[in-house]
Amino acid sequence: MNRRRGVDTPGDTPGIRKTSCELNGQGGGCRRVAGTPAGAWPAHQHTGTPAHRQPAHRVAGAQTHRLAGTPGGGGFPPRRSGAIPFRCGPDARAVPKGNAMEPLSDSQYRAATTGGMPDAEQVADGLWSLAMPMPGGGSLGYTLAAVHLGPDGTVALIDPGWAEPGSLERIDDFLRGLGRQMADVATVVVTHAHPDHIGLADAVRQASGARVVLHRREQASIDAEGAVVPEDLDSRLQEWGVAPERARLLHDRAHGSAPRHAPLHADVLVEDGDELPVAGATWRVLHTPGHTPGHICVVDESRGLLFSGDHVLPTVYPGLGLGADFGENPLTAYLRSLHRLHPYDDVEVVPGHGYRFRGLAGRRRDTALHALRRVRETAEVLHDDPTASIWDIASRLSWSGGWAQLQHSIMLFSGLNQTDMYRDFVVSGGLESPEALWP
Repeated sequence: MNRRRGVDTPGDTPGIRKTSCELNGQGGGCRRVAGTPAGAWPAHQHTGTPAHRQPAHRVAGAQTHRLAGTPGGGGFPPRRSGAIPFRCGPDARAVPKGNAMEPLSDSQYRAATTGGMPDAEQVADGLWSLAMPMPGGGSLGYTLAAVHLGPDGTVALIDPGWAEPGSLERIDDFLRGLGRQMADVATVVVTHAHPDHIGLADAVRQASGARVVLHRREQASIDAEGAVVPEDLDSRLQEWGVAPERARLLHDRAHGSAPRHAPLHADVLVEDGDELPVAGATWRVLHTPGHTPGHICVVDESRGLLFSGDHVLPTVYPGLGLGADFGENPLTAYLRSLHRLHPYDDVEVVPGHGYRFRGLAGRRRDTALHALRRVRETAEVLHDDPTASIWDIASRLSWSGGWAQLQHSIMLFSGLNQTDMYRDFVVSGGLESPEALWP
């Protein structure tokens, strides 16, 4: 049993690093250009782009798009009270003042900072950003889905959002306003397997026949998490030093009455550096583990954009280790992934939440230093008490809402999980590693 995750999980198949993605078990459709260094702008080659059937549809002069019959701000029904804000981690907070980020969307910036939903808007020729509703409130009220209109009449989506009532119809209505429809969706790229990103993917696939794309390790994480049993969690909580009454509460939360959905199986499994099969654009996979094991960013080489998913966000810091354990500390993986984005510091970032921005270099640094500050606090606790339990360490860290609030919140498990990562990072010498070096 792995100490950090407390579950027996299969790792990636050793020795397998294909240069083509898998389509129903067979290679095809996308490949890495030979000799391309990871994390750089490679010279691209098209591999089997479909022949153009018709010119891309455009709305002349349009920059924002509101669905017919909806009021300003997006026209969504009120979010359900009591729903859980998902996957930010216990430490989500606003961007500190003095950050060098430059918002590139007034509508998205207003929505992210004052509430509400942003209008759909055109990012570039043939590319749109469409806000999709999320349950809950707080700092994350929507997911930003990307909609690419191919010159051959097909549509590609990135992160279609949560499977909320009416969400599938929202995408179809939006596409019809641009001269397309749900049946035209050929590809659904998912950055990671959290419900606010992957939740609607299967419904889109069933409605359109589209292929769903995931990183191979993210698919393995989905498969492994489906095998978790209550005894694994109980053993882990005991190792962390959680008192029996609090452990029972965490157990009940994790294995409550919420229905389990059947795990999604992607049609296309990709690796780092693969080119995605999207007509009229060059989208390349950048594996950025940390938030989840198989999280990916997508580099739009043809437009000079970075779709960052939840890897880097403008308004909150993402939680870490929210997936199956494949043996590497998620914090180490995350810091390494932040370093990998250096070649894209000057490009426009299209995140999974918040607003489009420039200034990736500053945001990468802020995000890394935020995590390392907590690591250094952990090191101080262990210096004073080398035998401190995970619970004891967590109680002495400077959580954004305070420990008194965290220990009674729904984010307690995430906080303890991250504390376990911080401790592992410290005892393994992570503070002296290249991943911890940030000027």
